[in-house]
Amino acid sequence: SSLFYQLVGQDSIGAMELLEPLPKYRQEEVLLRAIGMGFQKDDPVLAKAYYDSFPEAADEAEELNRVRNWDQYVQSGLGRYGDDFVDWIAAMPEGEFKERSIQSMVTHASRRGLTIEKRLREEFEEFEEQ
Repeated sequence: SSLFYQLVGQDSIGAMELLEPLPKYRQEEVLLRAIGMGFQKDDPVLAKAYYDSFPEAADEAEELNRVRNWDQYVQSGLGRYGDDFVDWIAAMPEGEFKERSIQSMVTHASRRGLTIEKRLREEFEEFEEQ
């Protein structure tokens, strides 16, 4: 898996082939861990492209784990980049993934009392803390 982490920034699809010998549950752990590491942590566009390259989730539990992992990424990005990260989420194509990302930001900002919460509530007024 350490070779995977080194190569994933250069060729995420090719690096995934390195995971094939691992058990399915371990492959998933390695894939998700990489979202917050290396190239992805500083580039939300690459992080989303990497996330989209994952093979289909095997079951609901695996999908839920992926959603939770992305929520953590979004919360970290919001804390690290503030308004720039909000702009990136706002520019995402409409859909469930964008909605989930917005909800994650609103909830996180509200719970943490972040100053960016007001902007989030104005820009994404249909979302409330859950």
